[in-house]
Amino acid sequence: MLTDYTLSYDPPAFAGLAPLAVQLNVEIQGANDLVNKTDVLYQQKPFSLNAYTYDRWAASPVTLVQTFLVRDLRSSGLFEGVFDYRGNLRARYLLTGTLEEFHEVDGGETGHGRLRITVSLLDLGERGGGQTLLFQRSYAARGPEGPQDAGGLAASMSEAMRKVSAGLVADVHAALEGAVSEGASGNSGG
Repeated sequence: MLTDYTLSYDPPAFAGLAPLAVQLNVEIQGANDLVNKTDVLYQQKPFSLNAYTYDRWAASPVTLVQTFLVRDLRSSGLFEGVFDYRGNLRARYLLTGTLEEFHEVDGGETGHGRLRITVSLLDLGERGGGQTLLFQRSYAARGPEGPQDAGGLAASMSEAMRKVSAGLVADVHAALEGAVSEGASGNSGG
């Protein structure tokens, strides 16, 4: 019997940060075919990946990461609007990224999830008139040790995603806060 798995964690909380009147589009892509498929992958030794035979992700890891990142950005309450790439809204700011790793690393009797993503935050300018890179960073996290099976990996990967998302959302907020205040001070001298 085939079993589908997904991520599950509470969205990170962000106390003490002021909401910004900005809208943000999010678009995550896969670095390779391995993160664009629903196979639940594990690594027993370097240079080799295998898949659990009777288990799969409910959606591709790219889709899972995109979905949970958009959810976490929205639930933070720090942004006026957050939209995924399927939306027709053209926001001024674009968070684009590449999912590079999303698999279990086995170690003896236990394993842990490993997730790595590289993102760029772009200011597309008013009405898309220009493009400025606000930052480009990589985020990586290792989930806690757990059973070497798809359920253990889903739990470990959920914690890894929570860690990555918390850091990423805070960094996006800081960069956009700087961009908004810089834009406001640049407009006040006219």
